[in-house]
Amino acid sequence: MIIQVLQGHIDRGVPKDSCLCPIALAIKDKIGEEELNCYVSVGIGLIAIYKPQTGKYFKGYPTTGKIRRFLRNFDAQIIPVKPFEFELLEENTL
Repeated sequence: MIIQVLQGHIDRGVPKDSCLCPIALAIKDKIGEEELNCYVSVGIGLIAIYKPQTGKYFKGYPTTGKIRRFLRNFDAQIIPVKPFEFELLEENTL
């Protein structure tokens, strides 16, 4: 699944908030978070899609270097970040 982090996601993103960072917002837009009744959380090492009704992770994806660099730069708010895209690969699901 290709995820596009757009300028709108960056503008609405909240630094140091794993559920409201631009990457989480882009994933929510792509998968339809409300439709799936799940939450998306993005950390330095893991992107997690969480199902609150079961209290368990639905899917987890390890992050790539590109994602980690983006998160560090976005959270630090020193180096401007730009839109980018990445792929969540089903074979990498934890």
